[in-house]
Amino acid sequence: MSVKSLPLAVSLLFLPLLLGCIHKQSPTNNHSAQPTTVAAEKVTTVGFPSGMHPVLHNGMLMGGLLNGKIVDNTTMRKALTGTEEYRCYTQTALVGRGYAQSVEDTDFGYYVTVGDKPKDNSPKSPLATATGDTPPQDASHATSFKWDIAVCGEWNAIPRIPSKGNSRLPEIQQAVRRELARHGITKPQVNIRSVWEIDLDGDGTQEMVVDALTKNFADELFKRATPGDYACVILMQKQRQDWTSAVIDGEFFTKASLSDKSQNDSSIIYSTQGFYDADGDGAIEILVQAM
Repeated sequence: MSVKSLPLAVSLLFLPLLLGCIHKQSPTNNHSAQPTTVAAEKVTTVGFPSGMHPVLHNGMLMGGLLNGKIVDNTTMRKALTGTEEYRCYTQTALVGRGYAQSVEDTDFGYYVTVGDKPKDNSPKSPLATATGDTPPQDASHATSFKWDIAVCGEWNAIPRIPSKGNSRLPEIQQAVRRELARHGITKPQVNIRSVWEIDLDGDGTQEMVVDALTKNFADELFKRATPGDYACVILMQKQRQDWTSAVIDGEFFTKASLSDKSQNDSSIIYSTQGFYDADGDGAIEILVQAM
């Protein structure tokens, strides 16, 4: 089983303001999926458009599935028609259905406002657009209920629910220390922010997802990094009696990397935001945010 990274939802040009990405478990693929430009389908009815399945996180467009291919947020933004219906979820439950009302293009990304009813009660109403330099305050809460993620698709996006793990387990401490060493942190100080246990691919075996960051970063956002600092999300998988690990996303600062003038040396916190089946294949994606 390997980790397949899906495209960033917000361009790296906006670092360190806000990033979002979805990561997918795949038992057969070892390569990273690349953003693919696909022609948008014409849709004339409210509902779940055939072949088009955008994903929103707190209103922010994260990308999604377009004609069977994972695409980034920019490609998906071009495909939006204003006729999308969403199934809206918290981290643990389906809470309702919502309908696209408007989209706002900001320096932080694309935000879709979702309401309780189809816009103007007309499936052919164009999607209202606006631009701005700040994200809208209530993009995800124009509905009468609150939600964390919205998926334009008929499937159950939370087939399995995560539970909190124990960060003090020796195997977790060892995995974090091992990954830090692999990324050049020779004398790592292990600091774990959270641990989640969940069966990502439905094979009956629980994986663990670990958020780790140096205490230097935990104290202050956008603090200047020093050698030995890190922030990352790590996936742990049980292979017979042993645990394997891999970094899903993150940054690691060494003397060598900090001497590179082109590298950003401000702290960015990577954190797991949820676990959802974003494309209807039964496997669960890991939603990671960096800010």
